[in-house]
Amino acid sequence: MYWVSMTNKKYEEMIPSLPTLLPTGHPIRKQLVKHANTWLKEKSRQICWLTDLGHQALSALKGSDVAADLGQYEAVGKSDRRVIVFTVEVTGNLSKPTLADAGYTFYWRAAPSSFGYGWTRSLRDNRPAYKEWVALKSEVKIVDAWPLPLEEFSLEEPKLDMAFWKECRLEVEQKRIEMRHSP
Repeated sequence: MYWVSMTNKKYEEMIPSLPTLLPTGHPIRKQLVKHANTWLKEKSRQICWLTDLGHQALSALKGSDVAADLGQYEAVGKSDRRVIVFTVEVTGNLSKPTLADAGYTFYWRAAPSSFGYGWTRSLRDNRPAYKEWVALKSEVKIVDAWPLPLEEFSLEEPKLDMAFWKECRLEVEQKRIEMRHSP
């Protein structure tokens, strides 16, 4: 399981400009894990969103693609920031996310046909990208960190690609057709 976050000013200075080859056990990765576990404990929300990034090598991922495919609406990437992929251990149950978990956002995907997990909504093209779950934060322990380089990008509404909006429109139209033809 993975938990993904973008760095904030507090941690940017501890990550080198080219962090892609930090070996397991590197002091920077250990420090990121320590900071992330502290941050998670202090977080007021009691759940944590977790993702399966598939079988891709973490070193092959681009920070902007991960942020977009996780549906991190309004995220803005700058070259001096990082997307951090955290490997986590979960001691409790994983649950399928609900609309309430997502804060009633339009960019959340219901995934009614998948049992036991949800799907992220890619802000690149509206496709389901990664399996996702929620877990109680008290049952999540961050065990490793992998900083991904980040190029300039924006997932703010005016910057989203027309492919995303076109696919959203087609999805709504398809649901309307299904509703008219259902008994």
